[in-house]
Amino acid sequence: MSGYRLDRPNINGRRSDTWYVIWSEKGRSRRVSSKETDRWQAERFLAEYEAVQDLPPQEFDIAMLVRGYLEEAPGEHHHAKAVIRLLGPLSPSSLTRARVRMFHKSRRAEGASDSTINRQSRVLRAALQWGRKEGWLKELPHIDAPTPAPPRERFLTRAEFARLYEAAEQIHLRTFLALAVYTGQRASAILELTWDDIDTENMLVRYQGGNATKRRTPYVPISAPLALTLSTAMLDRNGPFVVHWRGEPITSIKKAFGAAVRRAGLRDVRIHDLRRTAASWVLDNGGTFDMAAALLSDDVRTVRRHYARFSDEYMVGITGRIAG
Repeated sequence: MSGYRLDRPNINGRRSDTWYVIWSEKGRSRRVSSKETDRWQAERFLAEYEAVQDLPPQEFDIAMLVRGYLEEAPGEHHHAKAVIRLLGPLSPSSLTRARVRMFHKSRRAEGASDSTINRQSRVLRAALQWGRKEGWLKELPHIDAPTPAPPRERFLTRAEFARLYEAAEQIHLRTFLALAVYTGQRASAILELTWDDIDTENMLVRYQGGNATKRRTPYVPISAPLALTLSTAMLDRNGPFVVHWRGEPITSIKKAFGAAVRRAGLRDVRIHDLRRTAASWVLDNGGTFDMAAALLSDDVRTVRRHYARFSDEYMVGITGRIAG
């Protein structure tokens, strides 16, 4: 909620004599009447209205704090989901060290790595700091965060991806694999994708689902390999979702992915490695870190640390430049 201002909007085709407070909230215009026709009186109403809106709520939970923080840091949406799900209904005062350790334990039981839990704990910490800055909290509970593991380096070579794609017997899994490697987006974004997001006229994939953030790439051009896979998927179209199972949306593709990895004879391959693969292929083809970051909707520093790994051919090219 931001940008309060006074205006006399058109109501039922006629400009109002009464001044309204106008603002934008979640992309929609909002208004409330000052019940004043005098501009000076309306200004007083605006000042009082803003003062009341800026007051912290009398009762709030962790979910409200996190959502307030996300308005300023929308790029953290992905890491905030587990915090809201597991800790959202709780009061900040209940965040003892034992409670935070229980959060870590729960996330590990769900298969999250210490690196992921570290990032989620830092989102929780940042949300609490946002609450103090806004006057919601006077004291901050201590939030421990596990030491992150070294960045994972696994990515697929083109030969490995070809084996995996061939081992993916179902159309929905092949579609997912192609979208993951040739657009570089997260699994959650791909599974939300609908056919309305596929712009065949301009050859674009538009990622604008319910979890879209300001940092997410608004569109990715459709490459020739991806176009071939999507044309096959269109023949299997059954409902609104691009990746589906018998017309129904898919919430997790881990089981089918794991089975294809085993059939392909690959080792230590995870779904998120496809995102790292996309970044590495960009660099392997002569692209820059800026290009890889633009594809992944991430900052360059994050791409350098977490995603960009190089093929043997790329490294040979670098050392060849040293030797002349």
